[in-house]
Amino acid sequence: MARHAALFDIDGTLVNSLPLYQATINYMLGAEGLGPIDAPTTMSLFQDNIEYMIRLAFKICGKPLADEAYPAALERYMAFYEDGANCRRYVEPYPGVPETLEALRQTNIKLGIVTNRPYSASVKILEEMGLLSYFPDILSIDRVTKHKPDPAHLIEALEQMNLNRDEAVMVGDHDMDVIVSKRAGVPAILLTYGYAPSDPATLDADVLIGDFRDLPEALRSLP
Repeated sequence: MARHAALFDIDGTLVNSLPLYQATINYMLGAEGLGPIDAPTTMSLFQDNIEYMIRLAFKICGKPLADEAYPAALERYMAFYEDGANCRRYVEPYPGVPETLEALRQTNIKLGIVTNRPYSASVKILEEMGLLSYFPDILSIDRVTKHKPDPAHLIEALEQMNLNRDEAVMVGDHDMDVIVSKRAGVPAILLTYGYAPSDPATLDADVLIGDFRDLPEALRSLP
């Protein structure tokens, strides 16, 4: 393969976690007598980081969150979100993910994570889904100076993994994954089954695939 490393988003790329986000947000909102919100509304919250998501959820429900109330809301959110039983109940890997990651590892492709999740939440969901061992490098939002779609997130990930830009590819499902890859000068492979707010065909990804099992061939197609 021309590329020696693949850096992955998590949500909407490796795992279908939308049901977990919906349940978590409704648990958090319910404590304040708000909600529930439906799946499309939950998906519309995937625009930035967890703080943005929490604040937007409260705003949508007509009760903007005061700054002094944010820590308690975050604590409630994370308690539900990082609970192993909730991960197992609400999250599942997309078809072909474990075996494809294993195939890539067997061909000595370096695998890493570039996510706007916190590190603890990233480790928890990967561990519960049996995927953690594939990713020795997890460049989460709290382990870099700036986060997606800022190109610094991906550039710092490459530096920490001792990679050049021409060795790697970004694999994701969202507009932010394409934006960060293009700004960082790294090719983008976009999974069309994820949570992108835009039509994937309108984004400037180098390769579009609708099945994770097509990833090895997509990697081979890149110069």
